[in-house]
Amino acid sequence: MRILKPRKALNKAFLKVKPNRIEIDSFKTNLIQLLDRMWLK
Repeated sequence: MRILKPRKALNKAFLKVKPNRIEIDSFKTNLIQLLDRMWLK
């Protein structure tokens, strides 16, 4: 398994998209919920 930096792993088109603060906060909240549910099972 190789560890890639995000810039190498992402498609170049995604690097041009600038997410806004609301999208980032929503992603973080959902990621935390997902990880919490994985630990509970």
